[in-house]
Amino acid sequence: ASDGIGIAIGESPGAGLLGGNNTNNSIYSNKIVTNGSIGNGYGIYITNSINNFIYNNNITSNNSHGIYLYNNTFNNVIYNNNITSLNASNAYGIYMHKNANNNTFYNNFISSLSAGIILNDSRSNTFTNDTIVSCIAGCAGNYFDIVLSSNATDITFLNVSFNKSMISFMPNSPATPREINNLTVQWYLDVNVTNVTNNAMSGAQVVINNSLSRNIFNGTTSSTGAIPPQPVTEFTINGRSFKS
Repeated sequence: ASDGIGIAIGESPGAGLLGGNNTNNSIYSNKIVTNGSIGNGYGIYITNSINNFIYNNNITSNNSHGIYLYNNTFNNVIYNNNITSLNASNAYGIYMHKNANNNTFYNNFISSLSAGIILNDSRSNTFTNDTIVSCIAGCAGNYFDIVLSSNATDITFLNVSFNKSMISFMPNSPATPREINNLTVQWYLDVNVTNVTNNAMSGAQVVINNSLSRNIFNGTTSSTGAIPPQPVTEFTINGRSFKS
């Protein structure tokens, strides 16, 4: 357990481990428990850093964010982590702030008393096969699974388990909001073609169009009668607020 930051990549005081060149670091198979304050008790903290791999970690932050990506943090891959944040006051499972862009998350299990994932001024991030466990006890009064703020755009959730009623768009400055946020939620579509005797049909033509009549797949089935899983969009939600 640490009273400061568990593991940091980039410049950070109080870090248990500091990545040297800020690129191409791998952090894996650790049990990380932090007890520090909201300001420095992050489980894993990445700043001004690119192309890092964070995987197979069990992360518990008792007072702060589980994983915090801050300030020009690009192209990191974060997967197969169990992430828990146990403070109901502004301590998030995953917090992405100020140009945390083009990062990839998958197969993470995320729980928090404050918010599952917050994206603030961050763009083009993807989440696939992650699970956000909605808070049901001891939660912050404004708890949400997902929060977008300060022009968090081109955010994609593919096959992610979460409560769709727990999405929030929060302007960074409620008194003078002027920003655009958007989130696209997708799921995998599986198609298997069989004949009247329930035998797989190889080489069957499959055409899939979306609700706007745009083609998203045109191909034939394999010997098992299947096509590769296809990501299809359930909805895109936009949070747009202007005040002049």
